[in-house]
Amino acid sequence: MTAALGPSYTVVTDELRNHANIVSQLTGQMGQTLGTAQSSSLAGQAFGEIAVALAFANLIKTVATPGISALSQAQSMLSTVDKTISTTAANYDSVEQSNQNRFLPSITGSLTGTSSTSTNPLIKPTTTTKAGNNGASLLTDV
Repeated sequence: MTAALGPSYTVVTDELRNHANIVSQLTGQMGQTLGTAQSSSLAGQAFGEIAVALAFANLIKTVATPGISALSQAQSMLSTVDKTISTTAANYDSVEQSNQNRFLPSITGSLTGTSSTSTNPLIKPTTTTKAGNNGASLLTDV
């Protein structure tokens, strides 16, 4: 598909695929972050022995589990977005190809007008002409 001048509704599927690739990279980075968060833990003495440090450590531990869950959900959503964008690009290409095929003559001779196998609905199949009417018919040529 080509970009038109001015405002346009043209879908550039290569750009969709590029975007899906970037989202896929972000999904991978989110997975690495999630893996690091899941494998990390705070030792009991990580923030020192005073009561304030222990309270802070407990606060960190309290929010760690919901944080890991949020990272997991974010990774899952990014993966879904990546797959959806890729599928959308493929669907646009499929529809575009189907639309082009409707208006392109078949390779088996439609360019010369000798075949009735055109996939173009605007090209009538060729028929033999009857002498005297030059092939015109009021029923089919109106």
